[in-house]
Amino acid sequence: MSVATTPPTTAPPSSTPPSSTSPASRPLNTTIQSILSEPTLCQAFLRVADADADHLALSDFGEILVGGVTVMPGYFEDPQRTAEVLHDGWMRTGDIGVIDDDGYLTITDRKKALIINSGGKNMSPSAIEQAIKGGQPLIAQVVAVGDRRPYNVALIVLDRDGLEAFRARAGIPPADFATLTRHPQVAAAVEDAVRRGNQKLARIEQIKRWKVLDHDWVPGGDELTPTAKLRRRPIEQRYAETIEELYA
Repeated sequence: MSVATTPPTTAPPSSTPPSSTSPASRPLNTTIQSILSEPTLCQAFLRVADADADHLALSDFGEILVGGVTVMPGYFEDPQRTAEVLHDGWMRTGDIGVIDDDGYLTITDRKKALIINSGGKNMSPSAIEQAIKGGQPLIAQVVAVGDRRPYNVALIVLDRDGLEAFRARAGIPPADFATLTRHPQVAAAVEDAVRRGNQKLARIEQIKRWKVLDHDWVPGGDELTPTAKLRRRPIEQRYAETIEELYA
């Protein structure tokens, strides 16, 4: 299936792709391809293999921008809201993404959830949390905090089944959940998980201090959505005192 190496004529003027001397477009599969551009407002285009297809791009800080014939020209008689979501014809999606070496786009976070530390560095909390949590069964949730702060800290919630399995393997006497979360062997296992997770992160992204909570969270509660996604703002409000102690 042939695919043009330039965006459709409806693309905004500022989105001109690289010249023929730039890296060639690479087919992703039978329907999608990625075209790398010079480092302007957009870093990449993604579009279906159709000369009239729309395209997407990533802004300088990783926000996915969408351009094409299906993008609205603006809000009716509302220039202020239009200016908030459109820039030179590109619509800001509010999603943060990365494009891998094969040209596939992965949505990693919401822009409003980004951590911007006191030095102005943008970081994805989801990426940090996943690095710490990894695939191990002991930790259920990690909440990275660091917005407008000098370093990142975390709230860590343990998994009930994972904690019980760890207790049995480690030969720890039976105890209630809260007591087990404070056991020295459990604390050492969490510390090891944080250490290994930090090795996957840039120094500025690493978790410096953390708190293991003595209770867990349930989907549909104050901290988690029904699909077990973090309710970040309520969490930071409820645990504000604990977070401040981590920066003391």
